[in-house]
Amino acid sequence: MRKLLLTLLFNFFLINASAQSTPFFERTYGTESSDFTRGIVQTPDSFLYVTGYSLDAITNKSQYTLYKLSLNGFLLWSKDYGDTLLNENAQGMLLSKSGELIVWGEKETSSGTIQGFVSRLDTSGTLLSTISVIPSFGNLSLHGGAQLVDSSLVFVGFASGSTANDILIYKCDPL
Repeated sequence: MRKLLLTLLFNFFLINASAQSTPFFERTYGTESSDFTRGIVQTPDSFLYVTGYSLDAITNKSQYTLYKLSLNGFLLWSKDYGDTLLNENAQGMLLSKSGELIVWGEKETSSGTIQGFVSRLDTSGTLLSTISVIPSFGNLSLHGGAQLVDSSLVFVGFASGSTANDILIYKCDPL
């Protein structure tokens, strides 16, 4: 009996240890060039949305990308956003209280500087609106974000200072 109990306990720990080290799924997606992910959210209907950016092998410019995945990680669709002639990189995403996807990041301007952006998208991938967060001078990039209790949005990142980068905190209404 003691030997049986020890065998059962050993098997229980062995199964649990191996189950914890094995991912439920592991999938890779992307283009023939470099692709980067920067944010993921799950919607109440159990879909996963992933954002980031993809580098175009021909133009060497990046556009931000949104992927919709099933709960088991299968790709349902992907969409690219932004100007194909300028770099536009998503750096994060959240699901707003109203059920919209809020994506933020940085984009290159025609003058070669970097400014922040915040986009609202619905869960079908339709771009509802985008605002630019323009620095006083130099460059600006948004890297983190949250929705506050009052439904306003707050983003953090950096802005070029007079001699170095400065911390940036940007707060706005829910767009």
